[in-house]
Amino acid sequence: MRTTRATCRIPRRGERGFTLIEVLIAIVIFAIGIMAVMRMQVQAMTGTGVSRVYVDTANLAQDRLERLKATSIRAASMNAGSYNDATAPNNYTIQWTIADNGGATAAAKTITVVATHGSGRNTTLTAVKADDGT
Repeated sequence: MRTTRATCRIPRRGERGFTLIEVLIAIVIFAIGIMAVMRMQVQAMTGTGVSRVYVDTANLAQDRLERLKATSIRAASMNAGSYNDATAPNNYTIQWTIADNGGATAAAKTITVVATHGSGRNTTLTAVKADDGT
């Protein structure tokens, strides 16, 4: 019976491969990079949520202002005073103020609309509506 002896080949210079320490250092550097990317992702998502609130409040205020501008200045809903929108979406409030500008003739009115989110962020829009003769 023939016995075989295991031979150990000595690697030549340049063929050594990676040591365990080199692999561990590479893994740590990779992990730090991945954690930085994850943190940026969380910040981006937070920023997107804040932006959405700003856009929503601006859209709600603009919608209410456009409706009021489309209303005749002589309509009862255009009397001077402060008003609230009972149909505003959850977590939002829409308030507007109408003030007479034209003295006794009330030839123009200033409309100020404020849309506010529950977090305190708000959008304020102001317009002046002149008497349209109707």
